Formats: sequence, C-alpha cells, structure tokens
Amino acid sequence: MAKDTAVTAAFVELAKKIREQKGLTIEQLADMAGVHRTTIGLLERHERTPTLQVASQIAKALNLL
Repeated sequence: MAKDTAVTAAFVELAKKIREQKGLTIEQLADMAGVHRTTIGLLERHERTPTLQVASQIAKALNLL
C-alpha cells in the first residue's frame, strides 16, 4: 500500500462517495478530471497517493473547488 495520510485518505473517500452519488463511473470521472482511469482506480483502492495536481483536477471535476 502506498503511503497514505489521514487527510489524503479522507479526500479520496469523499471523492469516491461524491462520484458514486453523481452516478459517475471511474472512467467518466477520469475523463472529466483529465487523468487516466487507472489512476482513479488506484486512488480509490489506496494503492496510490494523489499528487496535489491530480487532487485538484479531481476536486474541480466534482465541483468541490
């Protein structure tokens, strides 16, 4: 498992929850955020920690910013 902080884990869980509430697939969110679909999957399984850039892109795609 990648190094994961409480803040990072909370962000990823919130993003996943909102993605699911909006009825978005991993692929749809990835397209909206401009990242590869495997990136979203790895993040949601806590196998990768998002960079600040990727976290920002995901947040913008989900209208969190």
